[in-house]
Amino acid sequence: MERYFPPGHQLSLYFSFLRIRGNEANSFTLDDYFNEIMYYEMELETNLIDILNKVGIEASVKTDRYSLPYKNEFRQVQVSYRNIVEAFDFQLLTREIVNELIRKKVKKIRFYLIADLILEKDPKRLDIKKTLISKIRYSTHKSHE
Repeated sequence: MERYFPPGHQLSLYFSFLRIRGNEANSFTLDDYFNEIMYYEMELETNLIDILNKVGIEASVKTDRYSLPYKNEFRQVQVSYRNIVEAFDFQLLTREIVNELIRKKVKKIRFYLIADLILEKDPKRLDIKKTLISKIRYSTHKSHE
């Protein structure tokens, strides 16, 4: 599975943007980064399952998330220079995936979400460009109605 992993020399940038639990910036590793991103992904999956179920789409995530053979991928890219808390709009992601599933008349899916966070120093703006690439990989199933 392809994932974005920040270069080791840029890990300190990521430390301040992720909810790091029980770690110091100077001991933040790629494993810590991946664990934080997976925690974020699972949180979003839980919220998305709840929303999809409310609109009548039966949704679930496989226990071994990345082993799911998927046939469809929904991809969204959000770019921002704002504060990280304000930068990414989960509601926008949710609206777009719900609209796609309703348009395709999907009633039941299994999915997992990949969130790749890319931080780049922008010398022109003296700021950090934040890019979040969200990929929802899913398979549809026939409902037992």
